[in-house]
Amino acid sequence: MTGIVSQEEKLKKPWKFEGYPGFSKWMASSEDFLIFRRFNDLNVRAMLLMQDRIARKEEELRKIDEDARMGPDDLGDSSSLRYEPQKGREKILDELIPMLQRYSKASRRSHKNQTN
Repeated sequence: MTGIVSQEEKLKKPWKFEGYPGFSKWMASSEDFLIFRRFNDLNVRAMLLMQDRIARKEEELRKIDEDARMGPDDLGDSSSLRYEPQKGREKILDELIPMLQRYSKASRRSHKNQTN
């Protein structure tokens, strides 16, 4: 191939020579053309799933707290994070941190999209 394409060839097969590179260039040429799907329904479904997963972890944490209150004093102490007698609490909180961060970020992004 010589790398030289005739105008006739370009007109016969525009999909080959334009396609997404050309479409992207056109979309980027003006704010008026820059339109993307927001996938609102899918975003809400994903957030509902994240919310449910967080709620399940919350239930696990509450169960550990309740069991600890009903058990021996040395296992019921919840006054220190550093000297936590219930290691399950710390494990759940470690799992919740990234879950809550993702959920909060998605929530802020969703709220921002609804107000624009």
